[in-house]
Amino acid sequence: MVAIKNKKTLESYARDLLSQGKYGFALDEVRKVFSSQNWVAIKSALKRLVNKEQIISIHKGYYL
Repeated sequence: MVAIKNKKTLESYARDLLSQGKYGFALDEVRKVFSSQNWVAIKSALKRLVNKEQIISIHKGYYL
């Protein structure tokens, strides 16, 4: 998974949002949080989560 300084992964980021009552997030939001990461790595991590059925893409750039 994609990790930043505090070892937060995109998977844990999505889980944290859900625990806060936020069911969706925009791609721009993810890019800001994981700004130190390579764009390809972020897209790959999102694709893995979609394939694992942990998130779904409901519109280009928006995930639930």
